[in-house]
Parts: sequence; C-alpha cells; structure tokens
Amino acid sequence: MSRTPITNVIDLVRECVVFLLMAATLLLAWSMEAEAGTYKDAEGRAHDWSVTADHVMEWDGRPYVPFGGMFTSAWLTRPTVATFEQDRRSLQQIKAAGVEDLYLHVMNKGASPESTQRLIDEFERLGIKYGIQPAHTFTTVTEGYYINSKALATNIKNPGRVVVTLPGSIRLTSASSVRYFVFSRSNGELIDSGEVRPDGKRKLVVDLKNVPSGGARVKFLPEIRSGRWIDPNDATLINWVQDLRLGPGFRFFLDPFGNEYRRPANFLPKSSEWRKFFSSWLSQRYSTLEALNKAWGVSGDQLSSFESAAKLIPITVEAAATAEEEWGSALIDGETRIVRVDMRRSRVWLDMSEAIDENLQTLAQTAMQRLRQVVDVPIIAKRHHEATRIWISREESRGLDGLGMESYGSGKKLARFNGAATYVEALQSVRPTWLLVTEHNRDAWNGDYVGYRSRGDMYQHFNALLALGAKGIFVFGLNLKSSSGDSQWTTFDLSNDPRQLEWLGTFAKAARANLAWLKYKPKVAGVWYPVQSSDARSFLTESLPDYGLSGSWRGASGVVENSAGEWVVPVFYPDRFAQVFYSSALTQSPILGQEAAVLKAVGSKAKQGAGFKSQATRGISSSVGAAEALVKTSVQSVNGVAEIVRWDREDGREQVEVRSLVDRPLKIDIRASQPFVVIAGDEEHQGQSTSGGSYTLAAVESESKEFTLKNSAFSANRRFGQRVSVSGKPLILEGRGMNDLHISVR
Repeated sequence: MSRTPITNVIDLVRECVVFLLMAATLLLAWSMEAEAGTYKDAEGRAHDWSVTADHVMEWDGRPYVPFGGMFTSAWLTRPTVATFEQDRRSLQQIKAAGVEDLYLHVMNKGASPESTQRLIDEFERLGIKYGIQPAHTFTTVTEGYYINSKALATNIKNPGRVVVTLPGSIRLTSASSVRYFVFSRSNGELIDSGEVRPDGKRKLVVDLKNVPSGGARVKFLPEIRSGRWIDPNDATLINWVQDLRLGPGFRFFLDPFGNEYRRPANFLPKSSEWRKFFSSWLSQRYSTLEALNKAWGVSGDQLSSFESAAKLIPITVEAAATAEEEWGSALIDGETRIVRVDMRRSRVWLDMSEAIDENLQTLAQTAMQRLRQVVDVPIIAKRHHEATRIWISREESRGLDGLGMESYGSGKKLARFNGAATYVEALQSVRPTWLLVTEHNRDAWNGDYVGYRSRGDMYQHFNALLALGAKGIFVFGLNLKSSSGDSQWTTFDLSNDPRQLEWLGTFAKAARANLAWLKYKPKVAGVWYPVQSSDARSFLTESLPDYGLSGSWRGASGVVENSAGEWVVPVFYPDRFAQVFYSSALTQSPILGQEAAVLKAVGSKAKQGAGFKSQATRGISSSVGAAEALVKTSVQSVNGVAEIVRWDREDGREQVEVRSLVDRPLKIDIRASQPFVVIAGDEEHQGQSTSGGSYTLAAVESESKEFTLKNSAFSANRRFGQRVSVSGKPLILEGRGMNDLHISVR
C-alpha cells in the first residue's frame, strides 16, 4: 500500500507519544486558578494575559500560539555596521517567509541595552512577536562542598604516598586547599586528617606513615565554587531590562536563571543564608531532634540542634565490617568531631537535596517577582537535563509561568528527550503552566542535510510535539551562524535553507486557522514515584536498590514501560495522577519513610511496579497515541514539480497553497467539483469564485551549496553538499470540498 504524508504523520504521532495511553486510567481532573498578569508596553498600552488549564497562554483575550525559532544575533556578538545589516536582512527574510514569532537569545553579556534596543526596534518594525532570553541572569557564584562518597577516595593497605587527581569540572575556592580524612577500614574511626594543596596538574598528594593493619580509606573533601546558585538580589538583569523600551510585540522572558538551568549536582552550599533556611526546613520536617537523629541514623553523640544539623557535611561511606553494618562519616562545619551515621537508616543526602531544591525555588520566586515589577510578562524556563522541583508550583502563590521542552530527535526519542517529562512536570503544578517547545530540531548531527528532509518531515515532527502537550514550537534555530562560529550549528540552522522558513511559516498559518487542537490533553497512563536524581547516591547506602526512576533524559530508565505496554514518567508529587507505580524498596527501607508516607496518602492508586522493563525493549502498540495529527495538514506532490499544502479552517472551509518546486515559471490547470476563491498568487483572478482555471506559479530560486559542520563539543566535523532554495510565491485558494482538487502541469 502506498503511504501518503498524512499516513506518516499518524504513524509518527502514534510512535512518539510513548507515555500516553487511551485507557481507563485517566489523569485526575482538578480546577486551577489561571496564572495571569498585565503587561504595559513602551507606548503605555496595557495587555492582559493569562495561562489556562489547557496550558495555553492567552494575550489580549486570544490564544497566543507561536511557531518560530530561536534567533541569535551577529550584531549583539560583534557590533559593526555589517553585522547589523546581516541581522536586519535575516529578520526580513524570516518575516517574508511567514514566520512571525521569535525569541532573541542574547548570548553576549557585553550587549548593551542600547544595542539590544536597536535590534528590538527591528522586531517591532517588522511586526514580529518576540521573547527575550537574556545573557544576564539571577545567578551568582557561591561556595560549598563537593559531595560524593565514592569520588576522590582510595583504599590503602600499607604506608606510602596517596595521589588523587581533581576532575577538571571541580572549581576550587580561593583558599584552594583541600581537606583530607583517613579512616580505619576495620572500625571506621578517624585516624588522621589535614589539608593539602593541588599541584600544577591538579593532583592531591598525601604521604601516610601510619596505616592500621586492616587498611585505611583516604577521602578528600574539596571546597568548591558553583556558578549556578540563584541570587534574587543581583540587580544586573533588572537594570538591563529597565533600560529597554519593550513594545507591543513583546511576549515573554526565557531562562532568566541561565540557559537550561538545573540544580548544581553533588553540591552542598555553606553560606549562612542556606544554613538558616535548612535549619528551619529541618525543624518543620522533624518535630523533634530525636526524630531528626533517627531519620539521619546518627550514632553515638547526637546532633544537639537543628542549627548544628544544618552545618553537617557528609564525607564518605565506609565498607561494611559485617553484612549488618554500613557506616558513614560526616563533619559538623567548624567542629572537629566526626559524626558517625548508620547508613542502613540515613536519609541525610535525600533531605539535603530536597531542601536545596526548595531553597532554590524560593529564591527563584523572589527573583521572578522582582522582574515582574519591572515588566509583567510570562516567565519561562527551559526544561533540560535533570528533573527538578524548582519549577513545580505547589502553592497558590505565583511561580514560574511556563515550561519549555528541549526535545530533539525523531519518533519515540521526542518523548524521552525532555518531551514527556516536561508535560508531566507541568501537570504537577497547582497553578496552570504554559507549555511550549523552546528548542527542537531533528538529530542533525547524524545527517548530511540542514534541518528537515522535507516539508512533510517537518510537519510530522511538529505534530508529534503537539501530541506531547505543547501549545507552540520554537525551533533551534535561526541565524545561528552569527553566534559563536559560522560552522558550529550548520545542520540546525534553517536559515541555511530558506525554503524551510516558509515551511515553518505555513505550518503556523495552518495551526492558527483552526485552534481546536489547543483543547487536546495527552492522557497519562501512570507515573512512577519518586524521582531518583543522578546524584542521589552521593551519600547513601550501597545496599538500597534503585528506589525510583532517573529524572534525567540521559538516564536509561527515565521513562519505562510495564508488561501491558503502558508507559510511565517519574514524578516528585504523585497526588494528581490516577495510577502511581513504585518500587518495593519504597516500603521496605527505613530510609524512605517520608516517601512511603506520601505513597500511603495516595491510597489505592498506588501499585508496585512489578514487570517494568527498560524503555528500549518493547515497541509501541497501535493503540497508543492520538488517532490523527492535531494540526491537519496534507502535503502532496504534483509530478515532482509542484507541491500542494492543504489544511482545515475553523469556519469549515479549507485553504490550499500551491507552489512550484522548479526554477522556472510553471503553468498549471486546476479543476474542482465545488467553487473555490483565488485569495492570492494570481492578480487577474484574485477574489473571484471559480471551479477551475489556468494559472502560472512563480519560479523557485535555488542553488547548490557546500556546507561545513565543525563542532568539537559534539565530535562533529564534516562537509556536505545540499541544494537549497527560497520558496516561490504560492497560489492560494480557499473553499469547501478541496480534497478532490485536480491539478495538472502543462
């Protein structure tokens, strides 16, 4: 059987929506108060906006449905007359292709408000609606400790020299010295400690003269700096924004905490502000110090206050002396004694990680409130790498307004690579969350072509993303050659093949012509509780099996499938879902008492996840996913020399655009069983109702080009050739019953 483009769309949607199931177990319904605000533009006009329970952002009372791309600027990177003209021409080409939505990624912190304003004025002049991803962010460098009980540690049997190399990713504090501890392997007692400075090759060297008969464990504890701590009091971004005149086209801020922000892994802050927060957090979680000491498995001398507990620094986990023992060692900062911890019971690091997330969330909310006092538009965060509580609002107070999928690839990978996880994180918030795709492209490292293989290929991918719950798409990217090198992102940059800009603009028209798809809600088969972060085992017993699923798209088990073929996604908060799966470890380990209590509150919805398998071991049954593409476009070739694109409109009529695919004017004849109206593309017949006629399609401007892709970070280095083109002006028709349109080429 021959396969049509629309058949391919259906199949791809069925394959990619791996976590969805048309089943009896549906997502529990709940009411949400709309996230809302009022933006006043530079001309003084007010624009009311809100986010609906369908994850749609409405602007001035109508849905704002963006389909565009991330735009990088040559002018803001290298400000010259030539680079501004380059940006201006690129923007004109993008708008001429029908693309009306962009977000400006300001990659240079040296870009002044005046330079940025000049580019924004171009956006406004062209009628482009836009967001801004600023270079300045609410982040700061803070000091703390590198927590990883296995790293920077070694076991020795005899006296001698111990040498450990610091990873390049570790940034030491200005003090630059690293503490070390030597523990007896037979009884876990501390037998020596001190400080050492790394040499020029980042090696840490300690000479040990006395080692007990059972051997010793040497552990290094570096004080490090992280540049990913949120600082709501940093006024740099506020001052930069205050100097901008943002016009009526402005719609949102993106990632004001840094590109694809995530909690710093394996990091325990040491600031007084953090310790004050953590002390209060502990006192609320544990009603008494006795309960805290028990939950943390503290042995011997007990922690005497929540303030002391907030200064605890996990160091290492020693090998068990017997099958019934496994001990950890920790240090109270500013004191000399070592705190012994029974690792079979201790949830020290789990508490620390959860509190860090909540502290960062509180800081982020304060920062966002400051930004809204200057410009009140939606604030969006790109969801990438690791699952986090930071963006999940659990209170009625206003938090983040939107989440962006960073979903790359094709087929099922779209859901696994941030797609499913982003949608489910939005569902966990008690307030509505605007859901967008903020970066998308094919897996362009592996192909010798720019962007997408065809118009139909692009539309298949877009429909697959909409079926994951997205209410708009920004591709990565446009004008990328202007950012950090002309060849680093060659295969991702749609501007390298301008016809793809028209494909994007035409899909946007089709999506806006009938907004019924905005009501679509993916159905969640179930969720897995809890999320197990990638650094969860930084200070945790070795005997505890995996108690949750990885929250990272890089993990092999971030999305799993049960024996019934149902796909589930890990969550922090399971109360909003109709079916919750969990590991037996959750009810059997004393470490996981907090999580077990949450599970108990879920009640009969909870099911032990027996029979779950790796995501890669099972195909997708035909019953999974949407029955058809949400934005109903069809793409048809006419003898390989012309292309017909057809879509439905809200008024029940259809729109058809016919374009030449060759570099010469093309004469065609059209016949239809019902009358249609010529909207554009033929001045002689424009506005007339007819059942057929002869027309001439504009020629395509095309050329063969050689491209270079060179990106050392992704081990990409190759050259390839591709024919690229600028789409000709279309013949645009509208009417009813346009499916039987007959087009022949003369």
